[in-house]
Amino acid sequence: MLIWSIILLICFRENIFGTQKGGGSSGPPMMIVFYEKYSQLPPEWNVRHLGVTSGTKYSDEFVHSAKLLHWNGRYKPWGRISQHTMVWEKFYIHDPTGQYKIARKYGNI
Repeated sequence: MLIWSIILLICFRENIFGTQKGGGSSGPPMMIVFYEKYSQLPPEWNVRHLGVTSGTKYSDEFVHSAKLLHWNGRYKPWGRISQHTMVWEKFYIHDPTGQYKIARKYGNI
């Protein structure tokens, strides 16, 4: 246990977990904690890469059955061009001040 404490102390001192310097996220400490302690989830539990291209990679049926949608990449659902924006818009909460609006090719929502 002492060796892990020393390793973690060095990692935090070098700011490995908190900046882009060492990969920069909470991923590495989580990998240490959950090493060989996980269960496989069905694919619909994390649908990734929705924002990588403006074209669609997944069927509408699959996206509608998904539990978690992840728009990584440059094509975000709150931008002008994205895939499966109608699914995202179902959960969008309008800005009560009216200051921010979602831009769409087919008009604002």
